[in-house]
Parts: sequence; structure tokens; C-alpha cells
Amino acid sequence: DNATFVDGILKGAIQTWSDSHPKDEHLHRYDRIVGINAVRGSTNQLLSEMRQTVDWHLIVQRPTEISVSVDCEKNPSLGLDLKYSPNGVSLLISSIGEGAIK
Repeated sequence: DNATFVDGILKGAIQTWSDSHPKDEHLHRYDRIVGINAVRGSTNQLLSEMRQTVDWHLIVQRPTEISVSVDCEKNPSLGLDLKYSPNGVSLLISSIGEGAIK
């Protein structure tokens, strides 16, 4: 799985770091972590790096919000492979197949 995204910020090292840095540098909900130190890869690889080191250099992609209108009358399937966040506040599109979106 290569969809490592921030679902929330709990008290701890990230929150402490954020408290002493400008808001535009904070890690935010829905940010996507694509690398830690020199490691890029799957969620498991990134988590392994975090467990093995005490200093983290995070590479983060920030999402962009767009508005999309889809007419599902002609094609009732969106053609999206969706993943749900554990706390139920977001969806992640992991792939786009045949359907109304494509």
C-alpha cells in the first residue's frame, strides 16, 4: 500500500514540532507522506523507518481540493477504487477504472 496519508495529528513529536514552527510548515490532516529520511516506498517501509530512527526528515505532498460534477445517469459506476480512513472522515482514490469519472 503506497497511500500513506495523515488521518489526524495526536499529541507527540509531530505536534510538539508543529507548535514551534510556522503554520505553513505543519503536518496537516490529509497530507500524504511519501518519504522518510532516504526511504520512499510502501506504508510498511515508511513505518519501519520511523520505528528504527529517532530523527525524521519527512517528504510530504499536500493535497489540492477540486470540484468535479459527474453525470451518473449514463454510467452508474464511478469507476473508482476507494479507501476509507480509519476515523471515517475521508476517502482516498487509489485507482481509476472504467466508469463515469474516466
